[in-house]
Amino acid sequence: MRGIACALAPGLLALAGCAGLGTSHADFVAGWRTGRVEALGRAGELAHAMYRDCAPQAGANEPYAVVRYHDGGLRTRALGTTRLPPDLRVGDTVRVDVRDCEAPLRPLSWPAPADAW
Repeated sequence: MRGIACALAPGLLALAGCAGLGTSHADFVAGWRTGRVEALGRAGELAHAMYRDCAPQAGANEPYAVVRYHDGGLRTRALGTTRLPPDLRVGDTVRVDVRDCEAPLRPLSWPAPADAW
């Protein structure tokens, strides 16, 4: 009996680990990435070095966040936006939609985008 339990354990752990992949994969395909707030400041100070600037028309004094995320490879990319949730801090983990600049940052404590529907 012990041999069967030892043989089944890795398979059950693998299945349990894959249980949440459907939502994560759907979110990734839809453009959502998990990132970390790297900097908070004003658009005039931070917008110059972005991989993607989601607020190119922002005034120099508008609140602005830089979010660093992985896009499926080894390198990270930085996205800048003025669509900030309240109480955002440097170091917060957020979800960012890299395809839709109109989407606000979503703190990880909020429901995942696919769960919100």
